[in-house]
Amino acid sequence: MTTVTENSVKKTMNAEIKGLYKQDWLNVIGAINVLVEEATVNLDTDKLHFRGMDPSHIALVDLQLPDRCFERYEVSEPCKFGIRIDEVLKIVKVMANRTKKNFGGDQLQIKLTEGDLITFRLTETGINYDMRLIEVVEGSCPTPKISFNAKFELDKERFYKALKNISVYSDYVTFEASANMPEQLVCSSIGDSGTVKQILEPGEGSVLTYDVGDNSKATFSLEYLLSFLSAIKVQNLTLEYSSKMPIKLSMKIAEYGQIDFYIAPRVEG
Repeated sequence: MTTVTENSVKKTMNAEIKGLYKQDWLNVIGAINVLVEEATVNLDTDKLHFRGMDPSHIALVDLQLPDRCFERYEVSEPCKFGIRIDEVLKIVKVMANRTKKNFGGDQLQIKLTEGDLITFRLTETGINYDMRLIEVVEGSCPTPKISFNAKFELDKERFYKALKNISVYSDYVTFEASANMPEQLVCSSIGDSGTVKQILEPGEGSVLTYDVGDNSKATFSLEYLLSFLSAIKVQNLTLEYSSKMPIKLSMKIAEYGQIDFYIAPRVEG
């Protein structure tokens, strides 16, 4: 049986979210679940944060949720705990299914005390889910330090549909941006059955803002991109990249929080 490491859980965390933010929980847990089955969550006195990398070290997710995202957030000392993400996702889906379209319905309360259990409580129905914590995984997982040459704010659903169209032909997508035509993000790929290209630009509603300092071209896995985009429901996202460097996708969560997703580029043989 896995256990929490000594002193990994020190004090109590109490957080509640209103019905308006239940989709944000689905976004957070769903995005993490794309990469890892088990996660070590860090609690500071003013924020909840998580950073993790998939087993192949191709993708990294960095989550920051300040205390302002919660109705109540109480952490007396910084601590960390380990959980199985797929099990938490089941609980959050139950909560979301019980929620009305707008306000009302269950609120989620998370309580962590000294010991090896975390409690998820649906406040309206009084249902408690006690989940056993798992071993805290220690290790360094720094975010890439990159100067990006191309930055686009995109309509998330239009971007997702463009990548889905390209996935018919290939498992990879190449992004190209030019300093001469900075308003265009060219998405293309070459597959066994042919080639495909789609240009995203302000005129057709995909590109909201743009900033291209230098010509940039890089290729990335569609599997990772599509999995992450399908797990999160937001209106807009920010895409940043440079030639032959990791790509960064950033999305706002619960108004004050943010989740960043990095993917390493495909290296041509």
